[in-house]
Amino acid sequence: DAPSVAPSDLKVVVLSPTSLFLSWSPLPLAHQNGLVVGYVVEVTSVLANKRFRLSSEAENMTVHSLLPHTVYLCTVAAKTSVGVGPFSNFVSIKVSEDAPISAPLNFHGFALDSKTIYLSWDPPLAQDQNGIIRQYIVNLTEVETGSNFQVTTKSASTSVTVPQLHPYYTYQCSVSAYTIGSGPYSEIYSIKTLSDVPSGPPTELEVIVINS
Repeated sequence: DAPSVAPSDLKVVVLSPTSLFLSWSPLPLAHQNGLVVGYVVEVTSVLANKRFRLSSEAENMTVHSLLPHTVYLCTVAAKTSVGVGPFSNFVSIKVSEDAPISAPLNFHGFALDSKTIYLSWDPPLAQDQNGIIRQYIVNLTEVETGSNFQVTTKSASTSVTVPQLHPYYTYQCSVSAYTIGSGPYSEIYSIKTLSDVPSGPPTELEVIVINS
């Protein structure tokens, strides 16, 4: 017959942002109702309401290919050659965060004046964020000099103002979302600061007498 009780002492440990390790105790001999040939593990994503079933011959197994920063419900049942017994109580666990797997969207900007630019964007797709976005990192390259620098936002703000730039210079900009790590950068967006009045008087003034 199929086992009459569920495995006990189910424990679930997070191994990585995409994997879990499950272990449990074997059935008491009196409730096996035959030779236990393996175990059935069910793992359900609470957010997506997706359930998948796995098999193990031992009293433990590693589950791979999970979604980071997602809550899963885990349960296990023993089986004989006749059938599958009852499942254990669910154990709920949240897989750890990971870096985003896509870049922020709709990245654009414009010059506010000769020394300041404004940049804004939308967050990466929700299913690609892999955690809580804590800040954004904007990478800027000054084309005329090759100078490179970064600006970070406060919290998860999706815009930033960059001051103290050079007048009438071109800046190549891209942005990345950061959870526990930085995700991929967006495509480069180029902005030229506005022109300004000259910063100093002409030098080396030369006077040429045309007529005496």
